Amino acid sequence: MNTDVYFLCYTSKATAPIGSAELAADITDIITIAPENNRSLHLTGALLYANGYFCQILEGPRGAVTSLIEKIKKDPRHQEVRTHAVGYRKERTFSKWSMGYTGDIPSLPEEIQELMTSPDDMVAEDAGAVITRFLLSKLEKH
Repeated sequence: MNTDVYFLCYTSKATAPIGSAELAADITDIITIAPENNRSLHLTGALLYANGYFCQILEGPRGAVTSLIEKIKKDPRHQEVRTHAVGYRKERTFSKWSMGYTGDIPSLPEEIQELMTSPDDMVAEDAGAVITRFLLSKLEKH
């Protein structure tokens, strides 16, 4: 039995227009409800929103992570959901956060912006590592 922690990194395009009250309400709902739901599923992770796109890393039991990503794919607040990295880690990277939220990031490093807006699924461990480092740097300051 694998005791490592499963993780998944995905991006999605928000369905609500940038700057709209609807988008603000969607983000508020997500960051209010998701932490409690994630705790009950033994999930941790981090979410960012930038320029019309969400990016999130989820970590925890594989079944819980895969069930949640399927739910997100059906969530009307998300479209164009793409998985960019999956795998196992020896320990949780976001253990302090049932769902850390970085806030709206107005300017992203080019490699992350490209990843978020890519039309393709790109399963690559270094994509996950790049996003993980970025999210951690923002959460530690937030």
